[in-house]
Amino acid sequence: EAAASASLADLWSMLRQALGRIDSLEMENVAIRGGSAALRKDLKSLQEENKAMRGDMDKIKDENRALKWSLSKLAGRVQQSWEYPKEGWIQPDEYWQSKDYDDDYISDLNQSFIGYIKSAVSDLAHGVCNSVVYVGDDNNSHMIQHDAALMQHWSALCEDFYVSINPFGTGMEISFESIQLNEDVMEKICSCLRGRNVREVGFTRIEFT
Repeated sequence: EAAASASLADLWSMLRQALGRIDSLEMENVAIRGGSAALRKDLKSLQEENKAMRGDMDKIKDENRALKWSLSKLAGRVQQSWEYPKEGWIQPDEYWQSKDYDDDYISDLNQSFIGYIKSAVSDLAHGVCNSVVYVGDDNNSHMIQHDAALMQHWSALCEDFYVSINPFGTGMEISFESIQLNEDVMEKICSCLRGRNVREVGFTRIEFT
């Protein structure tokens, strides 16, 4: 009987040890699961960071291609001693006065239309145009009226839009404001910009004739 009691006590001791071991293993298992969850979270974070870095690298590569393209174009134009095509296209003030335009309008025309186009064409031709081209009266004091004498300027601008917009980078943003356009000019603009690296084209306070 004493031997049976001892044997029973040994069994209970062994059972308690086994239960304790099970509890310990369960705690270790919980810790492992927690560690695995943390590892999965860290891995996901690393994957997201890696994706962002790849995106940044692609952006840098694109900007680098855009810069190389601009520098190549600039070097070529400098060697050619570029100037605005056909200075004779710019009409004397008397031309506009004969059409009953006052001095304020002529000043706005020369600055806000012809001046902006000359600047845009120059920048485009040299490959140094930033992302924005603005053409029009930014003071909104005059509506730039359509005239046959302005078609050569439109042609020069549209030609450089077609051949000189940087194919790399974020894309050109172009704005036309307070200008009177006819069907031929609109067709030129749409045709030369089709398929080019253009992010946005804005038309504000435009009249059609």
